Amino acid sequence: MKAVHIITAEESALADPNPEVRDRLLPALRKLGVADGASIDRADALVLIEPFSFKEWRYIARLKACPLVSRQAHRIYTLNFDDSAAGLLRGLYVGLRRKRFDGRIHRAIPYYKTPNPAVYQTSREVVPKYLATYRGNPKSNPLREKLLKTYAEHPAIRVESTSSWLDHKASEHQHYVDLMLHGKFSLCPAGWAPVSFRIYESMALGRCPAIIADEFVPPALVDWDSFSLRIAESKMESLAAILGESEPNFARLGRQARNQWERYCSPEHVWDHVAATLVDCVDRAPEGSVVGETRRWDSWSMYHSNNWTLPQRLLNKINRVRSRWRTRERAERPPISLPL
Repeated sequence: MKAVHIITAEESALADPNPEVRDRLLPALRKLGVADGASIDRADALVLIEPFSFKEWRYIARLKACPLVSRQAHRIYTLNFDDSAAGLLRGLYVGLRRKRFDGRIHRAIPYYKTPNPAVYQTSREVVPKYLATYRGNPKSNPLREKLLKTYAEHPAIRVESTSSWLDHKASEHQHYVDLMLHGKFSLCPAGWAPVSFRIYESMALGRCPAIIADEFVPPALVDWDSFSLRIAESKMESLAAILGESEPNFARLGRQARNQWERYCSPEHVWDHVAATLVDCVDRAPEGSVVGETRRWDSWSMYHSNNWTLPQRLLNKINRVRSRWRTRERAERPPISLPL
């Protein structure tokens, strides 16, 4: 990729009007020799920075209704930070599930920031008390409910639930960090999406992330095998035994996690990572056409992988009703948070 055009909010209503991502991406692209400001016709790629949102099957109609997208669909590459992305456009995703991920046109990238400022403000050394720790809101995934239930009384694995949802107080931010530091391993179960902030926060804090998310697609530049553990969701009840095998190496794994975070995911280097991944995606993507892209959006596989078929939508509605009842039951229970 030699030249790029960042799609503005004036050119497409689908573009994020907030300039934060654009302003951070462009300098990183320039370091790679990629020119910006090329016209739509002359650019090697048109980059659409999508605002964070939940995109369901109706979003396809919005893509088709956008004049720019409808003419250039095969040349548009997204930067998408949605929790659980659909994978409609070519490009870079934080939260695209494995079943929706097409390595020919998609790439995985890390979050570029954390909602917990205490992660970046903590530098002290802590001797872990527990084999592993976890704290999170269980409503986003039954897997988390199972984790909390299975290990509620386990002497070596400390798990806590919270009812907060990105509205945590400063004391909660610090408690989250303290709990993570007191574990030799950081449990990272899937939530709304297979990826979670916890994976990258664990790396930043020098803790080995034990990733329990079968659909997680890791960013390719990071050497995940050198520091992380991937545990099948079906092996949830064997966590203690699995982690026990790697316990002698927890300190080395934690150091390597921190090293990889500093190199690829820290605020100082994450945009170089994103820029390099974008260039790789554009350069390696197969030739396409507007017709080919719109057919992919409308395909049965796209609808099925996103749970958009009519039977799936009906089942989802039933499950949402059940989930609301479970949420009411949980609301009557106090969050688990014990002194460390």
